[in-house]
Amino acid sequence: MRTIITIFLLFTFSGVCQAQVPRQQAISAGGGSVVKQNLVIDFTIGEMVTATAGAPVNCTQGMQQPLRAEDFPKASLTLKGYTHPDHIELSFTTAHETNSAFFHVERSADGIHFSDIETIRSKAPGGNSTASLTYQTSDLQPLSGNNHYRIRQQLANGSILYSETIQLSYAIQNWQVRIWPNPANSLLNLYLYSVNPGRTELQLFSITGALVERRSILLPAGYSRHQIPLAQLKTGIYVLYLKDMTTGASTTVKLIKR
Repeated sequence: MRTIITIFLLFTFSGVCQAQVPRQQAISAGGGSVVKQNLVIDFTIGEMVTATAGAPVNCTQGMQQPLRAEDFPKASLTLKGYTHPDHIELSFTTAHETNSAFFHVERSADGIHFSDIETIRSKAPGGNSTASLTYQTSDLQPLSGNNHYRIRQQLANGSILYSETIQLSYAIQNWQVRIWPNPANSLLNLYLYSVNPGRTELQLFSITGALVERRSILLPAGYSRHQIPLAQLKTGIYVLYLKDMTTGASTTVKLIKR
């Protein structure tokens, strides 16, 4: 006898291959695929699905709907954001954590369709904490215009909680520079943004003004990351000078070598 399973997909999916063992799974705004033993379902959100165990099911006629955070329980955390010339800084603090596993940082241009930009593991020992915990991260490639952020908290049992959404505006300049970490040990990460392909000149000076490093960096259009070795340098303070050879823009950064 072939088993027929009928499922209505809204914002969570309960795939039942054995009637007594339901499984809940969050799905994204674009739909997806769920495999449970010998049952395979490909779906879009909002469809009525009739699936036959042992056979793949393709659903293409359902009405697409975005995954709405308000349909999930609220996370007990406060999310804040700060705009800098070359990135957006995000900080969130949990009031407490119970059975917590991960925090997924989501970003959207329109406040409706979100995508993950980073995943952060819970600091709580064993996922549980009665004290507040603070997490910090940065969006090094923010969108031009409005950036909507929210936190999706994932519990160890797979349940999902959502924070409130915040909005920050960001204006992308023709050429941007960010270095990390600072102070640095053996390696410096250099994040550059250029509207068009070009070239950036890098010069590194000691605190006395002696030139200790010089290089030319070819840039693609958009964001790029470059690594500068520092292991050969002595501990101390240096001055990093960068100049965009296309626009003539330049910046100077004090660098501490540990």
